Amino acid sequence: MNTLTMKENNKFYYSGFVDFDEFSIFNTNGNFIKQVTPYSLKDSYDDSLLIEKYVNNIDDEFLSYDINFKSECTIFFPESIKDDGKISNDGSYIVRSYNKNVGLITQLNAIDAKGNNLKVLTNKYGRKIEHSFKNENDISYPVKITVEIKSIRSGNYYNYFSDGYWQHRSEGVSLSLYPKKVFYLDSTLEDAWTEVIYMHRSSPNWYNEAGMYKQFKCHNMYAPNKRPWNLEPWRPNVSMGETIAHRCNP
Repeated sequence: MNTLTMKENNKFYYSGFVDFDEFSIFNTNGNFIKQVTPYSLKDSYDDSLLIEKYVNNIDDEFLSYDINFKSECTIFFPESIKDDGKISNDGSYIVRSYNKNVGLITQLNAIDAKGNNLKVLTNKYGRKIEHSFKNENDISYPVKITVEIKSIRSGNYYNYFSDGYWQHRSEGVSLSLYPKKVFYLDSTLEDAWTEVIYMHRSSPNWYNEAGMYKQFKCHNMYAPNKRPWNLEPWRPNVSMGETIAHRCNP
């Protein structure tokens, strides 16, 4: 990743393409702000790229870039429960290669001049990705769109959780998870769940994965600061609405 040129104020501006292990970002309509490699034993992320753009009027409402895959990659748009109780996507995505997550969006927002958070929309046209915002009334320009894309390696469990283990409680067995943070984006929530599966599915206690997944999403939305999140495979696999109605414990 050596194709960026530093300008004044520590800003990076596009000068070619940014090369990750499994994919490349190029033809960017926006400014590269930072390029870091924080990989360590405590942080399994590899390279990350932050892009931002100031949209000054209604005729120029998106930040865009092309993405090129080096292997058999696909872009997956995960969904999660929202404030209105509906299932939808927040504009974030995950890059997958052979069913393994290799990249994801870890920051995505659009904020207008008055500090209002706008709903972000993401569209894919071939290899072009466009991030825009919902054009609602009373938007104050300029609108700042920010996206951070990270290349990731397998084994990110401890990026997301300080601990996780099975325990027998009075009602039955439970997978007790200790998240380090709330998962604000669908992409990070989905990647965290992928790591839960990888870490714990070999246990004989692992079953009813679909039901546990709904409990996981429900905890993130309605009990994010509770510790631990207790996921119980013996509870019935019901709809997302019923899971929420029973306070994540159907």
